[in-house]
Parts: sequence; C-alpha cells; structure tokens
Amino acid sequence: MMRLLPLLAMCAAAATVVAQAPHRTKAGEPQRLRLYPKFAAGQTLYYQLDFRSKTSGSSVGLIANPQALKDVEISVSALVRLDVISVAPKTPQDGRPAVHMRTTYEKLASTIRMDVPDAQADQLHDQIQRLEKKSLEFTIGADGKVSDIRGLEDIFPEQQTALREWLKQIGFTASLPEEGIFPGLKWHSEPPAAAATPLTGLVWKDESSYLRDEPCHAVKLTAQGQAVQIPNPESCAVILGALSLDETDKHSDRTPPEFRAKNLRTSGTMSGKGESLTYISLATGLVVSVTQTSRQEMDVTVSLVNSDSSLHYRGRVETQSQLSLVTDLADAPVMPPQ
Repeated sequence: MMRLLPLLAMCAAAATVVAQAPHRTKAGEPQRLRLYPKFAAGQTLYYQLDFRSKTSGSSVGLIANPQALKDVEISVSALVRLDVISVAPKTPQDGRPAVHMRTTYEKLASTIRMDVPDAQADQLHDQIQRLEKKSLEFTIGADGKVSDIRGLEDIFPEQQTALREWLKQIGFTASLPEEGIFPGLKWHSEPPAAAATPLTGLVWKDESSYLRDEPCHAVKLTAQGQAVQIPNPESCAVILGALSLDETDKHSDRTPPEFRAKNLRTSGTMSGKGESLTYISLATGLVVSVTQTSRQEMDVTVSLVNSDSSLHYRGRVETQSQLSLVTDLADAPVMPPQ
C-alpha cells in the first residue's frame, strides 16, 4: 500500500527555511547566502500541495494469485496550514532557536485507481480523506532536525514509523554548508534512511546545487479553488537537488539483521533516483515552491533458510509532487485531482 509520506514531509519542509542577508567571506570570494529556520510565534503560512504516485508490482511464490493487485495510482490535492506555536530563545551555542509548529490539512481531495476491483481502494481513499482537518505538531531543532511529533495516533496507525522518518527529512538545513551558499556552489549529503529495506549495503546520496536567481512561482487560489500563478513575482534562489540510491556493500549475502533473525535470506537489486527544484524568496527567505519527481525499482527474493519456500517481488514506484506558497487565500474547496 502506498503511503502519503512525501506529502506530509513536503508540507512541513515548505516553511523551514529563511534567508539571512548574504555576507562576504574572505577577500575575492563570492557573497554567500545563509539559510536557516527563523520564525515568529503566531505566524501562519498556507501551501497548496499536489501529489501523484503510480505503483506497479507483481509477486510470485508457492501460491500464485493471478488476480493480485498490480497497479495503483494515487492523486492528492491539499491546502495546508502551518502555524508557528512558539519559538525558543536563541542560545550562544546553537545560534538558532528551536521552533514548535503545527501542520493542519485544511482541505483535501483524493482519487485512487487500481487495475483490478479491490475493496482496498475504498479503504485507502478513506484513510487519506481522514487527514482532512487533522493536525500534527512537531519541533524543528537548532540543528534543523524534527522531533517531538504529536498527533499521529489516528493517522495511518500502521505507518507511524515511516511517517516519522519522512518528517525528519524537513531538517535538510542541517546539511547545508555552514559558511553559506552562492550561485554555482555544489554540496553533498547523505539523508537518513526513510525506512528499513530488504537489502543491506544501500545508502541515499543527495547532491545539491545553487543554480541561479529567477522569478518565484508563488500562487493564489481562485474562487473555484484553482491555483494561479501571481504576476510580477519577486526573485528567488533556485536550488536543484539530485537524489540517488547507491550501493556501498558488494557482499554476496545482503540480508538485513531483522530478516536474518527470522531465519530468512534476501537477494536481488534495488535502485532509486529523484530530482527536486526548490525556489526560495530572496526577499522573505520563504520556500515559495518545490517540484519533486522520483522513481524506485525493486527486484527482490525472500527465501526461508533450509526450505524451498520463497517469495519473489518485482515493483516500481514513480511519484510527482508540487508545493506552492499561497499568498492570496480564497475560501474555496480544493479541486479534486483528475
């Protein structure tokens, strides 16, 4: 079952960064822009989120089911409200305050499509729709990491662990160069794993680059609930991110400890790539828009030790997501995804 995790992560990530005025380092070096969380208690922001995913997969084992689900398409549109509850005083050691925030899905619409009739589609749709009016509270620490997440009890109970991992991704500011960034600069990081995988020796790697400055992509909502680009936008810093799942271990047996403890062995291949384009306002420092695409593939066999029993799974997940700062909020419902 697909999870609505990228949606939640992007929602909170939208408000995690603001810019400090660029400063000049050593003589001859370019001006640098420092990005770090900076909020005021009582501040409220709205973002429009659009998320689509397509999952294709098949499994073969001792018992084959020709009617087994193979394709699932999920589309979600949401208007998200972000409230700053409190901002802790800065400390000389950290230099940046911890921020306590609340995320609320004010309006939400979703569609689920499956290639074979299955009651699971209605169940998944109901799960997603229950996110409407739900809130999550969390803290962004001085290091940019997310902690103290509250409000997950009634939202995807079986997905809480993975959801927590995705929310941690909004602390990406901790991976930015401490001395600041400038157009043309590239930097690397290794994001934390989102969830356990059936193979060891894999790590996500992220390469980011500050491409250039260009007009922002903020939007306003029409009376029909449609997102429309704002004319004469302000300037934004454009950050390109390239994510890849790389192998770090060439051992023949790549069974994770949690599988080995259950007398199982795993083998096969996994791969993944993603790309993001983030626009950050040079005037306000707010994240104005984020566009993300990703593709992950898996071809894995899980076998029971000293037995002929095995399960072979082959699958692919493709996602597209768009996040836009809403500067002119209309009291209208979110248009259902097509």
